[in-house]
Amino acid sequence: MAPAVPLHIANAPEGGTGKSYLFDLVSVIAMGEVCPAIARSPSPEETEKRLIGAALDGQPLISVDNCRISVPGHRAPAGQAAPAGHQQNAAHS
Repeated sequence: MAPAVPLHIANAPEGGTGKSYLFDLVSVIAMGEVCPAIARSPSPEETEKRLIGAALDGQPLISVDNCRISVPGHRAPAGQAAPAGHQQNAAHS
């Protein structure tokens, strides 16, 4: 696998806002088919296995649906609270 791959995150305050639809739309435009989605496992190791399996299967795009985790380095949009345990350093904003 490549040492670095593009990553896009869609964040919304609630479900049903069109995040999966957005990824399906991009996938249909780019490849002519909807984006395959996998579910995040409670175990990080199992999630990694699912991602590797999908990549080895040749999936150019993969959507991991319903993740409720903090992403290191991710900054909350203005007006939205940062995830619990994630402090933003004002000196580096």
